[in-house]
Amino acid sequence: MLKRLIVLAIFLGIGLGFFWLGRGAYRLIASWRGRPAYLSIVEAQQVKDMQGIATEAVLLRQEVVALADKPGRANIIIEPGGQVESGRLVLEVVDKDLLAKIDAEIQKLEKGQQQETPNDQGLADIERKLESANSELFAALDRYKQALRLQDVENYKPLYNTLSQIAKGVVQLQQDHLVLAKSQVALAEQRQELEARRQQAIVPVHSPVAGAVYYWVDGLEDEASPTKITPNLWEQLQAGKSAPVYTTTGDIEVASGQPVFKVAVDDKSYLLVQVDVAKSEVLRTWQTISVCWQDNVVSARVVEHEGLDSGQVLLLVEDPAVDLPRFLQVSLHKEGEVYCSIPARAVTTVEGRSVVFVLDGSTVKAQPVEVVQQANKKAVIVVGLQPGMSVVSTPEGLVDGQDVTERLRK
Repeated sequence: MLKRLIVLAIFLGIGLGFFWLGRGAYRLIASWRGRPAYLSIVEAQQVKDMQGIATEAVLLRQEVVALADKPGRANIIIEPGGQVESGRLVLEVVDKDLLAKIDAEIQKLEKGQQQETPNDQGLADIERKLESANSELFAALDRYKQALRLQDVENYKPLYNTLSQIAKGVVQLQQDHLVLAKSQVALAEQRQELEARRQQAIVPVHSPVAGAVYYWVDGLEDEASPTKITPNLWEQLQAGKSAPVYTTTGDIEVASGQPVFKVAVDDKSYLLVQVDVAKSEVLRTWQTISVCWQDNVVSARVVEHEGLDSGQVLLLVEDPAVDLPRFLQVSLHKEGEVYCSIPARAVTTVEGRSVVFVLDGSTVKAQPVEVVQQANKKAVIVVGLQPGMSVVSTPEGLVDGQDVTERLRK
């Protein structure tokens, strides 16, 4: 009997254990099913290679071209982009062969001048000796006159001989001085003539106007001016696209009459772009525009101008010092816009606006965005976010300002 009671108690304990275990499991599962799902959070990734509005731009600027009067090699004085006033020396055209010949003649003349000095004496040395000899001559003459007054007959002859000898020396020094002086005058005249010829071998090219200097000339300087904008200007400039471009660099050979540089008259550079009408209207709504070409970026703004054709927009470059080419393949972006990639499912609609929910501490906030383009099947590119923002990729059921503490993973 006791054994049966013990076995019955054991079975009863096991039964109660399974009961409480099942009850706990049921409550845990029920609690888990009722718990809201964890939020999936991703970071907004910046996209730096956005195409933007891709088009071609043409540089318009008021420019004056300078030509070389004679052939030779270019010697650049002013750096590209440097500001000059009217009449400033910008570049020299050097006839190096003629210059070398003249420099050789000058060197030969100077060498001959050193070797042909009479008695190896310079003009200054002869002048000092002549001054000393004249002093001796006057002193000897005074002694001879004194002897005549005192009737010192015995000293007449020696004093006269001394006076005569000194006088001959003075005459010889005077002759040497005259010869050397004439020689130096002749040498100075020869050197002056050579220096004049040397100047003819170096032809200066001065700036015709004040402005910034650029060393490329494409022949479109007269047409590509903001003062000559007409509806067919774009086609005219495109037709001149294949014209040769004269680029002046240091020591390059230039021909007589060849363009060697140009001067941008004022500090205004314009870009003429042609897009479809819809995109041109978009551009006009942007306050400032980032113009990207190759690895360069400049800021510009839209300016209104009469004579533009449909779809054409005129941009004023904010940095006039930048050296722009005539034709540019550019990408236009709204200034200051940052492009970010996020999951497509993160974008939802609230009150007719496209928004995403960004996490701010333990609260989510509705952030308006503009979908720019579809990056791929699962991601879109938007503006309105900053790189690194925490974005909820599963926004279903969320409202602006909601506390989501319980739905965040610990």
